[in-house]
Amino acid sequence: MKARRCRRTAAICLMILTFVGLFAGCGVKPEDGRVVLRLDDERVYYDYYRYVYQNARDDMAGDDKTYFDSHPGAADALKAVVLDTLLS
Repeated sequence: MKARRCRRTAAICLMILTFVGLFAGCGVKPEDGRVVLRLDDERVYYDYYRYVYQNARDDMAGDDKTYFDSHPGAADALKAVVLDTLLS
């Protein structure tokens, strides 16, 4: 009986924390508010651009730190991937 009550309490606490997290995230402004790009009247902030760029870079290079040095055309491909991601 006590374990059942404990699980129920934990589930309720988790549910409350989930809702608080969802509502706390509404209207969050970027830390770096510089607009680096405008796409169809949409502002692309530096933080979001950096996030997309770093994820695309890491997907292309993986763990290889010298990937872009050894593949000269990879930088252009990276630019294309980032732009496609931002446009979508």
